[in-house]
Amino acid sequence: MLRQRFEEVATRPEGSSGNDFVDTILNERRKLRGRTAYLPCDGHSSHVARIVGLFYKGAKKGRTTDADTDRERRIVQHMQCRVPYIPVVVDVGEESVFFAVTTVPGVPFEGVVFDKDRHALLEPAEMKNIAKELAGFVASMARAFTDEEATQVFGLKPERPDLDKVRQAINDPAVKAALGARLPACERLVQEYIDAFSQKEPIVIHADLHMRNCFIDPETKMLSGVIDFGTVKYCVPEAEDYNRILLYYPQEFAKDFCDACEEQGLPISYRHRQLYQFSKDINRLPREIMENDKPTDLTLKQIDSYISQLDEPAARAPAQKAAKGPRAPC
Repeated sequence: MLRQRFEEVATRPEGSSGNDFVDTILNERRKLRGRTAYLPCDGHSSHVARIVGLFYKGAKKGRTTDADTDRERRIVQHMQCRVPYIPVVVDVGEESVFFAVTTVPGVPFEGVVFDKDRHALLEPAEMKNIAKELAGFVASMARAFTDEEATQVFGLKPERPDLDKVRQAINDPAVKAALGARLPACERLVQEYIDAFSQKEPIVIHADLHMRNCFIDPETKMLSGVIDFGTVKYCVPEAEDYNRILLYYPQEFAKDFCDACEEQGLPISYRHRQLYQFSKDINRLPREIMENDKPTDLTLKQIDSYISQLDEPAARAPAQKAAKGPRAPC
């Protein structure tokens, strides 16, 4: 399946960019000359080349920088012996900035765990177990970094949602008038959102766990690998707009994942994710009213949907802060 996703450099229509990256590797690794190199068939933010079973990665002009590549390499090396399922860095460029990692076992989720329309292909018990294993991976990754390491060693900027923005939006007289009978429910949900997220602290997350970055053993139906750490973030997970599990995976799987995270002591709650999405709709209202004199029908429809789902006492206990805990020895 991996080979299906790669094609020979010579037939790549990308132009000189990918070929130049391979030449950069071969200039330093002469023993690889004469070997077949493959480039990914779909777009990546970085250059990726597969040579003799290793995946080489480097910056792609206009998308990533050498500093991004170097940070990703250092993050992966830092996690080795601390985080399961990840590849191992086995080669690092000396004159140019690139690195190589081992191939993780298994096959991507797409086509085995989910189809292209993101419908589950396995039994509910198997899906729940995979969600639990992914939560274990996320917990291990969060605990692999102290706050100081995340910010000072790896330069990850803490990201938190702007609570003042939604507070100002819900108190805007024009918004109050536009919401009408919805206002009391919206005020309750906004207050719950503020109370919940004001207590949350950032943790280090992968931030791009889509179906091609997560691998499964097709025989055991167990998680076998996670790849691509170029978008690692230090943030409140539910407030990360591109948190793939919470954004793109089926709702039941996302719920199972969040439940498993809470069991691991991680501050990841499905209800809080919904509250965050609800807050984004509230934040849109002032601009929509300014531009159109009223909210769009779509925004109001989404707000009504969240009110029907969320305007009831929280069914879960507040999530706890991720435990940093002792690290597993190398």
